[in-house]
Amino acid sequence: MGNTESKRLYYFDFARATFLIMGIFYHSAFVFSHKPWLVEPSKELSWVFDYIINFLREFRMEGFFFISGFFAMMTILKRGKDYFVVSRSIRLGVPLFFFGLTINLLCEVVYLGVDIHNSFNAVFNYFLGGSWLHHLWFLGVLIVMILLTWGAVVLVPSFPKVLERVKISYILFLIILTGMVFLSRHLGFRVLNSPFGGPWVFFVKGKFFYYFPFFVVGLILYLKQDLLRTFINNWGMNLMISIVQFIIIFGGLREVLNRYLIEVFFPIGAIATVGVWLFIFKKFFDRNSTLTQNVSEASYSIYLLHQPLIIVTAPLILKLDIGIGFEYIVFVSFVFVLSYFFHRLVIRKIPIFYFLMNGKWR
Repeated sequence: MGNTESKRLYYFDFARATFLIMGIFYHSAFVFSHKPWLVEPSKELSWVFDYIINFLREFRMEGFFFISGFFAMMTILKRGKDYFVVSRSIRLGVPLFFFGLTINLLCEVVYLGVDIHNSFNAVFNYFLGGSWLHHLWFLGVLIVMILLTWGAVVLVPSFPKVLERVKISYILFLIILTGMVFLSRHLGFRVLNSPFGGPWVFFVKGKFFYYFPFFVVGLILYLKQDLLRTFINNWGMNLMISIVQFIIIFGGLREVLNRYLIEVFFPIGAIATVGVWLFIFKKFFDRNSTLTQNVSEASYSIYLLHQPLIIVTAPLILKLDIGIGFEYIVFVSFVFVLSYFFHRLVIRKIPIFYFLMNGKWR
């Protein structure tokens, strides 16, 4: 494509890795917050951790799906649509089903107290009720997005070239995004729910219809590199929008303002926050350093492993009784270090492990 950059965007790799690794900070905070989660919480709770959860929840996965869409279009144009759909389906599907049938199952039975005496109910609830997905719901959602993108390219091969020629300003880009989110979510309300009370096997309806527009604008911005540069360099406006969003969240204004106003504004706030992060990453991490390379390469494994590690280690770390601030730091540090070095020393050195947990052969 005429206006796409041939240079590798290291900061995009690092941004995707960072949004994944933020999952450690996000899920660890639940242990010390007032929000119910998978494990027994700390005896001492703090609203600070509720704020950490609310802060990360407003942009992290939006950023991840945006970047996933960006790399999806890059792969289609560089390697072809068939390579794209096969490689991405394996990359996402193999770790999803491997974890769902092993690690997540063990967490359910051993640490989360699932009753396995009634084997039929246990199997039914685990697989059809969606418990097997746990923190990997995004992989199933992303698989559906990949298949839809591939189908769109098959049916309309010229659509990337058409999109590339369309003129889109920064303001129009924001309007398109929030319009797509609004329409997509309301379309999702009309889609049949699973009769089993959970996802359709691995398709989480509500998540898909909210995040798909962010994936789509990622597709678009790979084709519109001028718009991408405007989006990232417009950090001042992005920062102001982001600040307004978090004033609404932390100021308790969400319940006061009009519901439709919030529904229209918050996707803009989310993508603006992502733009601020991308500006920072581009300024400091757009180079092939050892840090960006190692963290980016290990981030998938870190995310896969972090929630099971939190579930397993929570009872032990909470016994330290060193104050919830230090316990949280220990939690995050221990889970990151253990998962990072498990990837470096085990997963990447054993081909079958690398395939099962990263969906690729070394």
